[in-house]
Amino acid sequence: QADVLRLIVPGIEGLGTEGVRWAWSLVYAIIQGAIRRYGLDEGDIEGFVLTRREPEGEESVLEIFWADTLTGGSGILEAMTQEFPLVARSALEHLAGHDCPSSCYRCLRTYRNQRVHHLLDWRLIKPWLEVAAQSTVSPLREVSPAQPSLTGPEWDEARQEGCGSPLELRLLKAMRKAGLPEPEKQYEVRNLQGNILTVADLAYPDKQLLLYVDGLAFHSSRHRRLHDARITRILTSLGWKVLRFLGPEVFHNPDSCVADIAKFIESNSNL
Repeated sequence: QADVLRLIVPGIEGLGTEGVRWAWSLVYAIIQGAIRRYGLDEGDIEGFVLTRREPEGEESVLEIFWADTLTGGSGILEAMTQEFPLVARSALEHLAGHDCPSSCYRCLRTYRNQRVHHLLDWRLIKPWLEVAAQSTVSPLREVSPAQPSLTGPEWDEARQEGCGSPLELRLLKAMRKAGLPEPEKQYEVRNLQGNILTVADLAYPDKQLLLYVDGLAFHSSRHRRLHDARITRILTSLGWKVLRFLGPEVFHNPDSCVADIAKFIESNSNL
């Protein structure tokens, strides 16, 4: 059962910023197509575009993928893999007769994707969807990646800094570079009985904010995702705000993760 579905689009890396706009627009068009075809709720799957900053300052696309967010595994991505042209057709049906200039809440925008509203444009991806609906498209799937080595210089550096993994240290360094306050590392949260409920990778206890870096190798199994979702629900009920970042997101675009953290800190600056 697929936990991550990646779409390979040859040549998109060379399109620069236009490719980034196209990729984000496609991500949310496919999500709308899946919602329409499978009767999903918004948030049952999440889409991601990983980018890199080129030397001349322009962004380009590295990866386009979708992740299953349902606890216990839903089989959604497996179905999408088998029926991708039908999902593309459903996305076209969602956009049929639409006439907004670029995007709106009736086509690609949602309250969950506000940070990329300025990039979304249904007109960019409609021609590709029309071709995909009539073609055989072959997304690549990642299922239960092998456990990585926990040794090496990068792991030694992470442990010396008090972090649980090199990815956590990568995020911490990006936070420092952005001038954010130093967070607490490996922060223990206890339940009402005094027992340890979770150990957050990074935390701002005064802001009631917990940060987790979810490497796919450790967090893609159904059992682990069920555990993560249960812990998040409990933490939320106790008044904590939880921000989770996928490992590839932290590796390729830590500045975007830091922007989300900074936005929360700023909005809660009076706490």
